[in-house]
Amino acid sequence: MPMQTRFVLSVAFLVLMSAAFLTLSMHFLTFLLAVILVFFLQSSKNNFLSISPKRALILLTIGSILLFISSYLIGLDHFSSRLNIRNPETNLSLLSWLRGFDQMTTSISNSPILGNGLGSTGYFEFRSVYSQSLERLGLDELTLRDSYSLAFRLVIEIGLPLFIFFMIYFVRRLNIFRSYLVTLMKVPASQSIPIVFNFVFATSAIIGALIKEPLYPNSCLYLGVFLFASSLPSTSMDHSKRVSSSFKSDSFAQSCVVGKRN
Repeated sequence: MPMQTRFVLSVAFLVLMSAAFLTLSMHFLTFLLAVILVFFLQSSKNNFLSISPKRALILLTIGSILLFISSYLIGLDHFSSRLNIRNPETNLSLLSWLRGFDQMTTSISNSPILGNGLGSTGYFEFRSVYSQSLERLGLDELTLRDSYSLAFRLVIEIGLPLFIFFMIYFVRRLNIFRSYLVTLMKVPASQSIPIVFNFVFATSAIIGALIKEPLYPNSCLYLGVFLFASSLPSTSMDHSKRVSSSFKSDSFAQSCVVGKRN
């Protein structure tokens, strides 16, 4: 990858890290998951075995910085209250999430195969001690009808088998993305960066919604699903054909490669 591209990506990474840090959003963890996921997808087993000492030092430094920032953020009351399951009374987000989990488990007990049907979230009886806590605060309707998690709501409305099928499809697309990254190592980064950015953005949005905050009223979730499903070809073989054909038809890309060789 050209040094200029690496510099641009590094600056973008720092900007996004700073934004996640300053906004004190729990999606900071989603961002970290996406970065780690992309790193492991674009690295083959041979790369890990033959890693150079310089690269190992860089990765160790970046990992240490991310670990320090993560531990610092988790130590803040703003974040620790959202992760303290033993004492969820201190945070409305955690209460809502735990109640959504109880709603999901009740749905699995009632109808594990087909679910309760589309739009049924929040419209059937279930027991949850966290509901009582929210009622005492006068917030018994808070996120009741979206279960505060896309994963919870999908299990509730379409059943466990279909949800597992969707997750298998999700993992399969990630595997195709890995093949795509390996193929694009021979193509100028100017062609691959938009596709990689769209797919990583879509993956981050979907992972964040699956964990918490389903984002149903917002267009970013639907845009993320669309990009996730359409950004890449359907098979690894199509990857090679598309990349090779686009590369051959791009005279500018070929001239760049020829210039580097000369």
